[in-house]
Amino acid sequence: MGVGAVSPFAITCALRRLNLLGSFSNFLTYSVDLRDMIAMWHGILVHLGEIMKLKLSITLLAVALSGCQAIPIASSPRSIVMNGVNNASIQDAFLKAQVHCSQFNRDAELVPDDVADGRATFRCVDKNSAPS
Repeated sequence: MGVGAVSPFAITCALRRLNLLGSFSNFLTYSVDLRDMIAMWHGILVHLGEIMKLKLSITLLAVALSGCQAIPIASSPRSIVMNGVNNASIQDAFLKAQVHCSQFNRDAELVPDDVADGRATFRCVDKNSAPS
């Protein structure tokens, strides 16, 4: 407490002496409790706000990074279908398809399509029949 500040205990003692402790004392108690409760809720809301900002940042980062890579959604020894493919990630998709097809001693070949759905299909062709 600062200089000249009166403690709640001193106020309570003075009110007891004056025999005015009844309702005013209860008001002081509730107002102190209310201030404490408001401060507590403010602290909780500030903390929750920080947590929500962190969760939002992580979610946005995950969404941004997931859009940057091709993800295989179906595969067989003869083909593989990738999702999340665009002009920026077609090379990544081709490299992943090549790794898949090389397991079967084959090369990846892009199957052309005119649908802009974010998917790309690659055929696994025999190495000697792949176009040059």
